[in-house]
Amino acid sequence: MTQFDYFILAEYSKYLHEYAVHFGLYPYIRFEHDVQKIERISGEKQQWRVQVRQGTDCVEWYNEIFDRVAICSGTHQKRAMPTFVNAEDFNGKIMHMQDVKRFDEFKGKYVCVVGSGEAASDMALAASKHGQRAFLSIRRDHGYLVSRYPYGPQEPADLQTTRVRYSIPSIFILFQIIIRMCFEKVFSNGYYFADFK
Repeated sequence: MTQFDYFILAEYSKYLHEYAVHFGLYPYIRFEHDVQKIERISGEKQQWRVQVRQGTDCVEWYNEIFDRVAICSGTHQKRAMPTFVNAEDFNGKIMHMQDVKRFDEFKGKYVCVVGSGEAASDMALAASKHGQRAFLSIRRDHGYLVSRYPYGPQEPADLQTTRVRYSIPSIFILFQIIIRMCFEKVFSNGYYFADFK
């Protein structure tokens, strides 16, 4: 991983930590716990019994009672992989982001990322930084692709995605044109399509 990758990871970790501190969430978080079973408790009040243990080395399970349960296993537990005609004839590798263990696997490679979901976005960023060349293939029009840090990690990255720009009704097309001209003048390097280099 590059120094920039470590910066992004550190920034994200810092954000989660500060969020948990600000809202006083740490007393309610149990790290490194396994959930064995969740069952609804019969009665007037809707409650749930959750059987847990601390860490995989611990043998003893215990129960906790909760009023609400959210199953947050992530949206990417099941990969979405497109199928390609004659894929078996392709000499390169076809892989999902879940298959990528190290970003240096992209070193010296030409990478075409198919799609623009979360996993594809992660792969496009990694391929553009570590690969020889990176391309993005998208089936339908989806709007703009905006570089996360077009001016470096110290500058704000969301100035061109503000409500001011996108909330004006299209009937006021003149204002839209003026706003776009202003933004594109200031942020002329902010749009990337196909070639991420």
